[in-house]
Amino acid sequence: MFLKIYNLFRMEMISGTILGYFLQAVPITIVVGILYAVCRLVFLKHRNCHIVWLSETMRLLFVCYLTGLCSLVILPLGFWVDVFDGIFFGWWEEMGPFFRLGEISLIPTIVRCLSGEYSLGSWVKEMIVGNVVMFIPFGFFLPFVTKKLNRTNIFVIAAAVPIIVELFQLILGRSFDIDDLICNFLGIIIGFFIAVGIKAVGRTASKSKKEFKHILRMLDVLLSNETSEAEKRKILQADYDIQMTQTMEREVSVMCNLSKGVMEKGMAQGMAQGMAQGMAKGMTDAILASIKNLMKNMSISVEQAMSVLEIPETERQKYMDLLKQQ
Repeated sequence: MFLKIYNLFRMEMISGTILGYFLQAVPITIVVGILYAVCRLVFLKHRNCHIVWLSETMRLLFVCYLTGLCSLVILPLGFWVDVFDGIFFGWWEEMGPFFRLGEISLIPTIVRCLSGEYSLGSWVKEMIVGNVVMFIPFGFFLPFVTKKLNRTNIFVIAAAVPIIVELFQLILGRSFDIDDLICNFLGIIIGFFIAVGIKAVGRTASKSKKEFKHILRMLDVLLSNETSEAEKRKILQADYDIQMTQTMEREVSVMCNLSKGVMEKGMAQGMAQGMAQGMAKGMTDAILASIKNLMKNMSISVEQAMSVLEIPETERQKYMDLLKQQ
């Protein structure tokens, strides 16, 4: 059963498509990702470190990406297919030599296209675009996994990493290609500045949120009825670095009077509403008592009692419901 499943995947892996190369790198990427996550978690727990899950997730994704990248661009072509064939079929003798000298190409494809040696066909375009896109995540993850990166040394890293990759490719039977150097460099730079832009937007949003909270706290101080005017001036000067000039003292005084006025107005409205509600309830209770007295003393029905009291037809149902509740 496992051999049948592997044969299905193997057909795609040796097809030479992007999906095929991706499938070759998936198993080792999963294994390395799991091992890293377990070791990292144990390390942080042993050090009693606070776990920032967003940061740790970015680190895990970066490790998985690097594993897949190395499998695709450094190891000999078809290396993992040979390894899987050895595991499932025992074809270890089919594996070629791991170390062998590759080719060197120092003339950019664009120059060869302009000279007529190459035509800028779909394969060339896919190769160039693919080499750029493949290294965009490298530049994107770096600002999230290290704080030592800046807009100066990123260019050094973006130049050094492709050179190291191409040197490994040269001794592992692949090729040292100037096109790869240029495209990989551009991919890292593009990814880095995308990440920088996202982080800048996040910092701006966070700063605006902090400033909003700062303003709310200051208004809470100004409008507080539990703090005297003198104490408010001291707090504003000490905590918010606001110099208490004569003009500012007058403004603080106005705000204090405003808060006091708002409180007094609120209390007055509350008292008026309370009195109105109390009077309405008292009237309702008195009418209910009159209805019950008439019914008891005169032996009449509830409808007759409400007619005697000349209660409007629109309100009679209300009183009947209240009588049932008692």
